[in-house]
Amino acid sequence: MHYLQSYIENNNSPQKNNKLLLFNQQGIRLRKMRENRDITQEELGEILGYTQQSIALKEQGKRPISIYEFCRFSKALNLTVPEILYVLGINE
Repeated sequence: MHYLQSYIENNNSPQKNNKLLLFNQQGIRLRKMRENRDITQEELGEILGYTQQSIALKEQGKRPISIYEFCRFSKALNLTVPEILYVLGINE
């Protein structure tokens, strides 16, 4: 069983479900930023030292993005402050 499925099945509190939704939304927004820069998952993976599959899972919200990773993604994609706030969902 995928660890995210297990996590959802064993942790049904609203707070934990909100975290999963946040991971998904951040991943989708991060993907938009990557696509706006015409960078493939493979290219971003090479820059960051991740596999294409790892990038895909993070963009799909199936793997959380740590603060450290988010900083690396932001730098690799040359995100502006407004774009960073958008990805984090702060300025909706």
